[in-house]
Parts: sequence; C-alpha cells; structure tokens
Amino acid sequence: MPDREFQELEHRLLQGGIARTYVDRTILELQEHCADLEQAALAAGLSSVAARVTARAALGNEQAISAAILARPELLAWNRRWPHVAACVSSVVFVGALAEAPFVFCFHRAPDILRWSVAGALAVVLVSSLAAGLNWMITLV
Repeated sequence: MPDREFQELEHRLLQGGIARTYVDRTILELQEHCADLEQAALAAGLSSVAARVTARAALGNEQAISAAILARPELLAWNRRWPHVAACVSSVVFVGALAEAPFVFCFHRAPDILRWSVAGALAVVLVSSLAAGLNWMITLV
C-alpha cells in the first residue's frame, strides 16, 4: 500500500484546521483498514485489482470521510479552536524572541565579538595616543 494513498484527504483535513496528530492517526487507520479489506477480498477469491477497487469502495469516498471529520470541532488544532488565545500567545512569543535575539546572536559569535572589541579598543588607544602626541608637540613648541 503506498504511503501517500490518502494524500488529498490529508491535505483537505489539514486545510480544514484538524490537528496534525489526528490527521496522521486517521490516515494510518484508513490505510490499515483498506489493507484489511483488501486482504479479505483477496481471501474471497478476487483478483488484486478487483480487491483494491472493492476495498476502496467499502471505505467510501474521501469527501464523505473528510466531511465527517471536519464536523467534529474537538479535533481542530488549538489555534483554530481558540484563535484569540493563539494570537496573544504568538505575540508574546514573538516579543520574547525579539528581545532574546541579540543574546542568541552574540552567544554563538563570542570569539568574533571579542576580536572586534579588542581591535576597536586598540584603535582607540592608538588614535588617542597620536592625538595626545600631536597636542604635546603643538603645546611644547
């Protein structure tokens, strides 16, 4: 049985807001049930093609299956069930991530930041000493 046999159904359920765990479980159960029906049809003496057609007909069409699943609001993903809460949580997560971004960026680049800090400090010392030397030369003359 191909892994992507119910790909259109999976896409329809995900677009309808059903949680990924429920979609995966539904697809797995349908594949297993289809395999069982196909094995039963083969045991009844049908050819492999006829057994496949019989099994798919016994399952029903994907539109009816998706309509039955989409009619159950308890299977919706939490961000589809409570969109206002999801918007608040995503805002808080974004603001928190935004505040921590410089620390994360700097943590992984500590050697580069240290090298540029030392180079900048040495440049300040060099320019200050040159300015002080020139100032002394002007003052002493």
